[in-house]
Amino acid sequence: MSQRHRRPLWQGELPREQVMAEDSELGAVILVKDGSTVQAWRNSCPHVGVALDYGDGNCLLEPGVLICSMHGALFDASSGLCTDGPCRGDSLTAVPILIHSQGIDVLCADP
Repeated sequence: MSQRHRRPLWQGELPREQVMAEDSELGAVILVKDGSTVQAWRNSCPHVGVALDYGDGNCLLEPGVLICSMHGALFDASSGLCTDGPCRGDSLTAVPILIHSQGIDVLCADP
């Protein structure tokens, strides 16, 4: 069984329901807050691999729904499942995170 190490992703509280964070190895990571729960997803549409956001870091269409800027695919923000669009039934890639009092860390398997 591999060990895991942590790498800082976000410091402090999330200022709004959805933010874009940058990780040195993963690139852009979508963070979605729903109450006290936070989900983290790679910023890559499973349809063609493009970023979900319009370049402004925002891909939240409405509470609980993420949208891909390329083809309008809709994703459930809590499960990552595509509910409508060309990749219906596919899912965003989850990023394992640890939430703690100072912020959010990415959990990474040691090589």
